[in-house]
Amino acid sequence: MGIPAIVTAGDSRAAKAVYGKSKVYLELDGLPLVAHVVRTLQSVPEVDAVWVVGDLAKLESALAWPALRASLTKPLQLVAQQRDLISNAWETYRRVLSDDVRVGRDPGPDDLDREILYLSGDLPLATPQEISAFVQAAQARVEAG
Repeated sequence: MGIPAIVTAGDSRAAKAVYGKSKVYLELDGLPLVAHVVRTLQSVPEVDAVWVVGDLAKLESALAWPALRASLTKPLQLVAQQRDLISNAWETYRRVLSDDVRVGRDPGPDDLDREILYLSGDLPLATPQEISAFVQAAQARVEAG
């Protein structure tokens, strides 16, 4: 079983604005930073699904690039942002558990060891190899106890 990745791309009051835009929507090489992260996660073998939490209208626009959509090999789910980063992380986690973008569920005993990869949406230069190495190192550490 692969690991779902949750990409935080919220742009509420705590988000850092650059030139009046949330960082995740700034463009690099014609794509918003969050689109680069989503594209990179497609090549991380440990990741089986990508969940992005943020302003839905902005996310849909940022991730609408046809070449990006055509390159998706893993499910991409968009989740409406909550009031802050912690709420975004928790509510998206709950939706991953229920496999439903609209409604989540609280974790139960079978979910205690469920792995989730959290990433910020403003990491456009991260490589699949770096993310994969991070996941593998974390898994090895857990296995070693």
